[in-house]
Amino acid sequence: MNEKDGMLRDEVYAKTDDEEVEEDRQVFEVELEDGTTAKAELLCLAEIDEVEYAVYALDNEDGTFDILASYVRKDEEGYDMLADIENAEDKRKIAEFVKSCIPELKKGVSAITKD
Repeated sequence: MNEKDGMLRDEVYAKTDDEEVEEDRQVFEVELEDGTTAKAELLCLAEIDEVEYAVYALDNEDGTFDILASYVRKDEEGYDMLADIENAEDKRKIAEFVKSCIPELKKGVSAITKD
């Protein structure tokens, strides 16, 4: 963590390429807690304290979206895969990152940190 202006701040890096966002949307399927699958759209990748996260949206098909985050891990073949965030401190860090990116969702992002 970096100390700046008397506050501790985590090192956060977000990877986006605005020129490619329109043309190169990444849509993928995720398995939900109930065993069903849903389509998700990648919003960004973020690195916080050397841990990589994917932040993505699930379309609820009623005009609303859920914003979720997962760890980005490598599988046996070296491909990226998503993994549940189980560490409470990591949940807090990525929730704060999402809040800082999308201020209008500050109250709703608490769902990410549910245990």
